Amino acid sequence: DETLVIKTGDLSLKVKNAPDVLASLTTIASAYDGFVQDSSTWVQSDETMAGYVTLRVGVEYFEQALEDIKALSTVVQSESLSGQDVTAEYVDMQAELTNLQAEEAQYLEILERAYTVEDLLSVSDYLSRVRGEIEWIEGQLQYLENRTSYSTITVNVYEEASIIAPTSDWQPFVLVKESFNQLVVLVQSAIGLVIWVVIVWVPVLVGLTAFYVAGRWVWRKVRKS
Repeated sequence: DETLVIKTGDLSLKVKNAPDVLASLTTIASAYDGFVQDSSTWVQSDETMAGYVTLRVGVEYFEQALEDIKALSTVVQSESLSGQDVTAEYVDMQAELTNLQAEEAQYLEILERAYTVEDLLSVSDYLSRVRGEIEWIEGQLQYLENRTSYSTITVNVYEEASIIAPTSDWQPFVLVKESFNQLVVLVQSAIGLVIWVVIVWVPVLVGLTAFYVAGRWVWRKVRKS
């Protein structure tokens, strides 16, 4: 019997250009008989872009898809792979499904021979319960078939920070002019402060000095008399 394995991978990549890499991931998914399950992008605090993509690829292409994805990066920051063998679980569910289908067939036969309303209702209840269990197992089998037919690869992408190039409207002569104007304003403010000190505080200091000298002179005269 064929072994059924759920293969999953989780990669974290440093890249030069996040939008280009995210677009390439979609191409890789299509190339390996798969699709993009979900994705998201955002801008980080340093103005670089980041995002993630969850890919589903044919299980037979799992390893090759991983190599192609890693080739898109400048640095593979982390890589996590796992494989879960669900063969026994799948076989057990198939056996249980076979038993339930046989039980369903028996109830259908009994239902055909039921004559009273009570018998009809009783058999219908059992039949409804069995049908619910059959549908649940069929759903689980379909889920396992999907997970083992298509591997899941989640790729986290982080853009490298780059040096910001000068903008086209950078004008050094305008900056020199603005700096000179600021210097002139600073000098004017300093001169104004000096003038204010000369006009206001110099007379005050002269007056205080004269008052001190006169007071000393009067004090000496008083002590001699």
